[in-house]
Amino acid sequence: DMTATPADAWERAFDVAQVAQRQTEATLLEEVITLAHKGGAGAIGLSDTLAAMQQGRIHQLLLAPDLHAPGWQCMNCCAVILEAQPACPYCNGSLVPSSDVVNMAVHQALDAGIKVSALTHSDRLAEVGGIAAVLRY
Repeated sequence: DMTATPADAWERAFDVAQVAQRQTEATLLEEVITLAHKGGAGAIGLSDTLAAMQQGRIHQLLLAPDLHAPGWQCMNCCAVILEAQPACPYCNGSLVPSSDVVNMAVHQALDAGIKVSALTHSDRLAEVGGIAAVLRY
């Protein structure tokens, strides 16, 4: 529109960019879900995603911003797991309870330089447990 102010133009451009970003994320999520179901380079659900995180296989993490879950963290190797166990399944270290293993996993991902994307209002992500990951291999 020729009468649009710079602020109007910026607002419209921002809206268009947000729609494009949501579409890109939705497409990526569908690809990850397909790969995970085929046994490929995708993980869905908290348990599988946390296991892939511990193995250093995650390239990009996709999650619902309101996802939280209690679990356990190893005091030795910092592994994050969901189920209480007598010792860490990775290094046999001591486990301590955590009120939010999702938050711990996000911090570990960011520390490792992994891209983390919070997908707002994604029904498809909710269907697979609120978290998924693009794997390196």
